[in-house]
Amino acid sequence: CIVLKSEKNIYVYETEKVKIKDVTAFFNSLNLDNSGFHSIIYKKTLESGRYVLGIYIEKGDKKELLFTDKKVEISQ
Repeated sequence: CIVLKSEKNIYVYETEKVKIKDVTAFFNSLNLDNSGFHSIIYKKTLESGRYVLGIYIEKGDKKELLFTDKKVEISQ
């Protein structure tokens, strides 16, 4: 899932897995083919503001929400 978090709101969006073999080729140590994802987020569903981008990662029974240093500014 993709998570967008502002001071007032948190939005969670489902993702679809995308195979990206270039990631495995680049690191040349682990099979990271399933590290890609795709999601559609409609701007009109978000309130204006600044959001921090988070990614919810699941692998087997392990689950973790990681927030990045990336920010998204939404203005309507």
